[in-house]
Amino acid sequence: MRTKTSLPHGLRLLMGDVNYGSNTPSMVKSVLSWKERNPIDSNRLWERLDACNDKVNRWITLLKEFCESDRESYEATLLLCAPLTVAEWRERAKEMVGSAAQGRDEGKGLNVRVIHALINLRERFEGVRELMRSMGREAQVPIEPEEQTSLLDRTIETPGVVFAGVPGAGGFDAIFAVVIDPPSLSSFPHPEINVVAAVESVWSSFSTLSVLPQLLVEDPCGILLEDHHDAFPSSSSSS
Repeated sequence: MRTKTSLPHGLRLLMGDVNYGSNTPSMVKSVLSWKERNPIDSNRLWERLDACNDKVNRWITLLKEFCESDRESYEATLLLCAPLTVAEWRERAKEMVGSAAQGRDEGKGLNVRVIHALINLRERFEGVRELMRSMGREAQVPIEPEEQTSLLDRTIETPGVVFAGVPGAGGFDAIFAVVIDPPSLSSFPHPEINVVAAVESVWSSFSTLSVLPQLLVEDPCGILLEDHHDAFPSSSSSS
């Protein structure tokens, strides 16, 4: 079953083009060949990967629900997390839970469940990455090459990054990151907290691979089928 999804408000997709490239048809062919030779092991891995992707989608959905139920506390919490690493997210969540248990209100105006959702989203996607690497090792295909792993690990250490990975069939073609984007938070716009620039700096300074940040914006509608008659009116209709 396929479910429509989109990024939660306040999160942004970044893409980087890697100046290296991979032979995607050859990679896919090798993975399918391994799958045919090892149906039991490959199906188990496929099922684990499917379950992990489903969990990623559930945490994304939960973040959107938090935004819909209380947009102000949701945005305030994202702004709190934007200049912090995931380790610091855990510390702040722990402090907020502890202060609430002691009757103090250090997290006033914030939603600790948003922080927990961000942490779980990160962890679930790291699970996806690990399974994709396992698939690559089994099929002897560089789905997440070591150079990409090093760059992605450095990327997710950047404050405000939720998760990162290689898109599509993997390989050396590109990388992506999903980050908190403070300028898009209407209630608390803080353009000086620039997670996007920080990530692009990491990519641009990575010496092992040449990475060019792309000027792309995600479209929550996905692929749209348009009628070419609407896009290009005939001469008779315009006269």
